[in-house]
Amino acid sequence: MIYLPNGCSRSNISVTPKKWDIDPTKASEKLIAKLIKKKWRIFYRYYDPACKGTKDWGYIVQLRDMNDVKDLAQRQELTRVFIENEKDKVDLQGYNPITEKYFVAPAGDHLEEITPSTPFITALWSASKMLNCGDMLNDIKSIIRGMDESSGKLFDKVTQKPYKALKIKDVTRKHIIYILQQRKKDNPKFSSYRYNKYRTALMMLYKALVAVEAVDSNLIKDIPIKTDWAHEKRELLTDAEQLIIDTNLKAWDYYYWRYMRIFHRSGSRTTEMAGLKTDKVNLEAQEFTLLVRKGKKWSWQIRPIPDDILPLWIEVMEETKPGDYLFGSCFRPGPVKMGKKTASDRWKKYVKNPPGKFDPHGKGWGLGINKDFYGLKALNMDKIDEKEGIELAADAAGHGDTKMAKKHYLPGHEKRQREKLKKIPVDFAAKKEQQN
Repeated sequence: MIYLPNGCSRSNISVTPKKWDIDPTKASEKLIAKLIKKKWRIFYRYYDPACKGTKDWGYIVQLRDMNDVKDLAQRQELTRVFIENEKDKVDLQGYNPITEKYFVAPAGDHLEEITPSTPFITALWSASKMLNCGDMLNDIKSIIRGMDESSGKLFDKVTQKPYKALKIKDVTRKHIIYILQQRKKDNPKFSSYRYNKYRTALMMLYKALVAVEAVDSNLIKDIPIKTDWAHEKRELLTDAEQLIIDTNLKAWDYYYWRYMRIFHRSGSRTTEMAGLKTDKVNLEAQEFTLLVRKGKKWSWQIRPIPDDILPLWIEVMEETKPGDYLFGSCFRPGPVKMGKKTASDRWKKYVKNPPGKFDPHGKGWGLGINKDFYGLKALNMDKIDEKEGIELAADAAGHGDTKMAKKHYLPGHEKRQREKLKKIPVDFAAKKEQQN
């Protein structure tokens, strides 16, 4: 049984026929024909406590959309994609197939009360539900899990309890510092940069705890920031890598390739593109409108659709129905938006993994190019900076000024500036022509 964040649970996801995942290169033509003839089914049971004792207890969820595909390898891949998307939707996004609604964490008066006696880690989890921090929330949850792991290995000398079991009011700055030191032992990759990430997240969590009077003050303020690190310059995809990725993704997974190409030129975040609906796209004006979060503020921003990518936007819009998300299941339009990590997870599978990894059928998935999906945004901005200047590059990403672009997105900018400086003549003690 798999327990879900919304309080429900599900069984393992299964597929019929049982031999659906057989290697096509090793199967006989007779067996392949037999498998294709059968009607395939992805299924699992979903358990919602609100339905206990009713006919919907153990509700059977079934997916059969792969049966239109008559090629075995393609049907297998589509089945895998459906399974991945279902796990993302149900396990991570909290979708309930019985109510057809997504889980929304309790807020305001409906939060479970945090008191000074609430155990440390429990208090952090409850405080996380009070935060409105958008894309940062997944990272904060990961940080709480790290705090949970390391705090369970340390014991308070006075109470003889593990740190994680201490009441939140009894946790001191000393405890936090020792936990962060333990994280370094537990994870050799726990850098000074990551340490500062933990400090920032804990600062936010403790601010929430102070607000509900679970603690008297934000003790994280007096924990020093580490300064012995520097941002590494982002390494962009080379022209050769771009060609390899473009050619292979288009052959392996057309709809993901199409999304990748659109995202590259969008100047947007994946979470913003995931929420894009048909009514926010104006093909005639070559513009689309996104709901964007900057800090604690939300705003609607209009982004251009460049000429070179317009045909793909038109293709997507032709597949939509009114009210659809442009990028839903399998990166195709539909009523349910794609998951936050779906695009980056697929990038890891196809691009970052070593050749042949997770590819039992010899398709060659895994290009061994260890560069992130989000780097596509930086690649687009860097090219615009090279051709038209940093101001337009910053505008393309919706940045209010060039500071963010220069710091995080334009690794080639400084080099181009140095080359320009090399060409500027500045004479020293030059003799002026005598005037008559």
